[in-house]
Amino acid sequence: MKTNRLSTRSAAISAAVAVALSGASHAQNASDDLFVLQEVVVTAQKREQNLQIVPISVSAFTSADIEQRSLQNVGEILATTPNVMRASGPSTGDDGFFFFRGVGQVDNSANVEPGVGVYIDEVYLGRVQGASFDVLDIERIEILRGPQGTLFGRNTIGGAVNATTRDPGDELGAKARLVVGDRDHIDAQLSVDAPLTDTFGMLASVFTRNQDGWAENIRTGQTYGDREDIGGRVKFVWEPSESFEAKLAADYNEGKGTAIPTALLATLPAMLPIGPGGALVPYFGSPLLVDFPADTNTEIDTRPHDDRVYGSIDPDMESERSGASLHLRWDAGPIELKSITSFRQTEQTAPTDLDGTSYVFYDFLFGVDQDQFSQEFQLAGTAADEKLHWLAGVYYYTEDLLNTTEAGVGTNGGLLGFGPPVAPGAPPTAIVAPAQRLDGRQLRFLSNFYQETTSYAGFGQVDYAFTERLTGIVGFRYTEDEKDVSLDNASDNRDGVFSPVCQLIPFPPGQRVCAPAGGFFYTASNRPGSEAQIAGLNTTFNDTWSEFSPKLGLNFNVSDDVMTYVSWSNAFKSGGFQGRATPGNDTPDFEPETVETYEIGIKSELADRRVRLNAAAFFTKYEDTQILVGEVVNGTPNFVTRNAGDSEIKGVEVELLTRPSANFDLSASVGWMDNEYTRLHPGAAAFNIGLDDSLPMTPEWTGALGAQYRWTLGDAGTLALRGDYSYRSEFSFQAANNPNDIQDAYGLLDLRATWMSPSGALSVAAFGRNVTDEGYFTSLSDQRFGGNLGVSLGTLAPPRDYGLEVGYRF
Repeated sequence: MKTNRLSTRSAAISAAVAVALSGASHAQNASDDLFVLQEVVVTAQKREQNLQIVPISVSAFTSADIEQRSLQNVGEILATTPNVMRASGPSTGDDGFFFFRGVGQVDNSANVEPGVGVYIDEVYLGRVQGASFDVLDIERIEILRGPQGTLFGRNTIGGAVNATTRDPGDELGAKARLVVGDRDHIDAQLSVDAPLTDTFGMLASVFTRNQDGWAENIRTGQTYGDREDIGGRVKFVWEPSESFEAKLAADYNEGKGTAIPTALLATLPAMLPIGPGGALVPYFGSPLLVDFPADTNTEIDTRPHDDRVYGSIDPDMESERSGASLHLRWDAGPIELKSITSFRQTEQTAPTDLDGTSYVFYDFLFGVDQDQFSQEFQLAGTAADEKLHWLAGVYYYTEDLLNTTEAGVGTNGGLLGFGPPVAPGAPPTAIVAPAQRLDGRQLRFLSNFYQETTSYAGFGQVDYAFTERLTGIVGFRYTEDEKDVSLDNASDNRDGVFSPVCQLIPFPPGQRVCAPAGGFFYTASNRPGSEAQIAGLNTTFNDTWSEFSPKLGLNFNVSDDVMTYVSWSNAFKSGGFQGRATPGNDTPDFEPETVETYEIGIKSELADRRVRLNAAAFFTKYEDTQILVGEVVNGTPNFVTRNAGDSEIKGVEVELLTRPSANFDLSASVGWMDNEYTRLHPGAAAFNIGLDDSLPMTPEWTGALGAQYRWTLGDAGTLALRGDYSYRSEFSFQAANNPNDIQDAYGLLDLRATWMSPSGALSVAAFGRNVTDEGYFTSLSDQRFGGNLGVSLGTLAPPRDYGLEVGYRF
């Protein structure tokens, strides 16, 4: 089978790594190539280029980098990248809540789109669900920081994750990998390269990943954080000539683990309108209208790292993701045409216990069912003796989405009667039987959110070399997004949970907060005869947003080994509609958010290509930031997306890679950021957000340090020892910066020892992740203020993890 240029270069990189680990001694091989850092080819500008000439702040990880660091998914890769953050989400570690330079998204509701675009083989993943995918057969992952609205497009205002899978090899072969470790960790992977003809080849891979969770429910015995994944990928490549290439790929992933463990950190009594004339009075209950059980505080756990939970949910969760893509490339000499056609599907059912106690109180079940189709055409070429490089394209994207929510908002033992009022003129005091743990009774809200999205875009970029040293860049993208939404919400109190507001305050038809004891009705629905329809509530919405996103840049080659650049770029993320709509809410939409970034950078290779030093400084204007807040609408507390205001973000990124000797590699990176609000929208104070607050997921300092040393053991092969340390300074998980939203600074240390046989066919590695057993959170939500849930919750990070990995190539 013929191999393309990218496959050849990638093979060269892999071969260089294999040589470094294979045991070639200095006496036998005195070539300076062992001291030289290998070239890394990226496609950050939609064409193959050396990383060092790309005028973008890019971190690139090859398959060798991923393997040597024991990385399993995209989220783990981001943890070692400067000015990049990742939250876990409330239920699963596979969701991609990514933040680049302070821009991203923490909401798991499907009505909100990500702020960092994730791409596999140039195919956009439209949901955060499953975006932190497994690195099976990944050839390279590029982390592009800053707005990438020109060439990548949809929702890349913070940046883009650009993953490339490897093509089939030109020789029949296979690679097997087995991992065993603590908590019954068993992973297995098999990849087979099959050149079926000289021009047609196949790569087929299967994998399974299994590990018990790290926390046990002390009341039910269930473990939280289990993984039970199975999946595969197949890729066909046909190259009948040098001018034509076709790639057909398909992938499938199924997960059946359990939810990530969560802990209750604090509670706060609510202020409810049950006094004379609806005045607010202290009330030891949730703002969602039901008393907290009296002994709720006995299950508070302030330790960020423990092996016990109290949750009341059934933690079992399911996910299924699949997709197929067809890439066609015609090379007609000065012009190249590319077509990218794809279809993807995501289904996920994820439970979340938002109170963290063994009472069935804030128990949620989220479901996402999404189908997407995209078609992209690209034309690219050169002119003027290759001084001019140009690319133009059109893009079409459509998505059908159903987001379901089953929200339990309280339980108790039922109403026994009424006693004297707490104050003159106040309603009688309810006498309620004590709640029973795990009894399953709930006051429930049910929600279906339907959304159809259609997006069109046209884009282009021109690079022109004015001289051998100076190159100018002009790019643009015009995007138009249209969304059609319909809602179907219901209130269900057939369990007879007592709520003083529901049963003591009269509500007009269609404006009820919740059903009285024993009741069920639709609070926002087009169903014939529903109270919402009778009241004439609007439950269907439509809007269209469009934006022109330009880019300008200049690159200057100081020498053959040093390039500097300056750029100005823009990107936008469209607006949307509330996925947790409240009856009577007449303003269910939120506006688009945009970024404008100025960047200056340097790419350099020094000391005869033994040192690679890249750096960038940026200044970003972030306007109409979309944030998740708690808000009370018509007496009903709710989580909604609002535009908080405008902010400015500035920062620096520095990355160093050096090879002091043929056997020693050293890498280091550091990121610094500072951000502040410059304007808040009216009403932001009601969200508990002030001008002094920081944007979520924006630590001032991020850093990483890695080192690997190799020993030649003669006929016994080679031994490599590697250590990686990553650091994040203090930051807030949420926009409000409430006290328990703040994560203290922490650092993680990973270690790995790898032995490789002289032929390179067999490898055995022992690894440890978070070997110091650092305790930290992967998500925090302090909802005690502003009429929210009245609780503070934290998602626990995994503890120390170790294992043994065996790999064999044949």
